[in-house]
Amino acid sequence: MPRIVSVLNMSLTIDLQPCPFCNSADLQVYEPEGVRVTEMDGYETEAGFVACNACGASGPPGLSVEAVTQRWNERAMAKSAS
Repeated sequence: MPRIVSVLNMSLTIDLQPCPFCNSADLQVYEPEGVRVTEMDGYETEAGFVACNACGASGPPGLSVEAVTQRWNERAMAKSAS
């Protein structure tokens, strides 16, 4: 079931799995623009991510809203399958 999540200052409907750690649906998607991530090799890039407002968990970074959504959902489904 799609959930409404806030993407910076606009809202859009995307399908997000609940948090794999606390099962909360209180999630926020952060767009890549303006969010700096330092890679293991010291390289900096802009990346977005999904964050749980309930427990503070955050998803794997990605270069687009679609990428972070897919990575969050894959991690949530893998955690629930284990």
